[in-house]
Formats: sequence, C-alpha cells, structure tokens
Amino acid sequence: MTTDDAADQHGQVDVIAVPGGIPSSCCTSFASQGCSRLLREHLEAGGTLYGGSAGAVLVGRDIAIASVADSNDVGLEDFRGLNLLHDLDVLPHYTPDQEVTARRVAAESGRSVLCIPEVGGVVASARDPLRNVGPSSAYIVHPGHTENLEPA
Repeated sequence: MTTDDAADQHGQVDVIAVPGGIPSSCCTSFASQGCSRLLREHLEAGGTLYGGSAGAVLVGRDIAIASVADSNDVGLEDFRGLNLLHDLDVLPHYTPDQEVTARRVAAESGRSVLCIPEVGGVVASARDPLRNVGPSSAYIVHPGHTENLEPA
C-alpha cells in the first residue's frame, strides 16, 4: 500500500498498526513516505495506533534509546520520534536489567522513559494519562525516581 492509498482510506480504518522492525529504518521510511503526517491525522480524528517493538519506539519523543539493538545502517542523523506519548521515550521488551539504561537515558536527556515489558501493554491518548493494560507492570523512569504503572 502506498502513502496515497493510505490517505485515500484514512477515514475508513479504526486502528493503524506499526509493528516491529529496525527503528532507524522505520523512521527513515516514515519520513520519506509522509507517514508521520497520516498517523497524526488519524489520531487527531479519534483513530487508534498500535505500536509494537520498533513501532512503540517510534511513537516516543526520541528513538536513540534503541541504539543498543539498532546499528543505524541507514545513517539516520535525526533521532526525533513522533512524540505521541507526552514527551516520553519508549523502551520496549523491557527487563529489569535494562533499568540502568533507562536511568542513564532519563538523566542525560532530562526526559522520562516508558519501559514496557514483553508481556505488557500501555494505552495512551492525548487527553488521558497512560493506562497499563498488563498483565505485567510497566514503569516510567523519571530523572531521579521510577514510577510503577500497575496493570488496570
């Protein structure tokens, strides 16, 4: 499906899924195809966006957090994500041993990091706070402290 096809069908879908992949490659493709604009318009019209793995990273403010698993073979220089989650960066597939990484990113950037475990999910909207749909706890690592998001 091309971006033009997606734009034509824009009002006809309820959910857009952005699955996994390599965040730097996905970001490059999104920018070159105009997908970022389409996703924003979809959300502004009340649509839902599912971001899994790299898709979750992309909806955060900055995708550089994925550099531990992304070799950036495309040479991406602008690591801005879509920033659809209240200025949070997103660390999917989170395990407790990655807390050090999340704390470092939060301290260096001054931004909080949403840490979502493999067995978990978080729902966000422009108007509502983050809601953990579980079953595992998710975490927001702020500069200086960690907030536990218990499943709803």
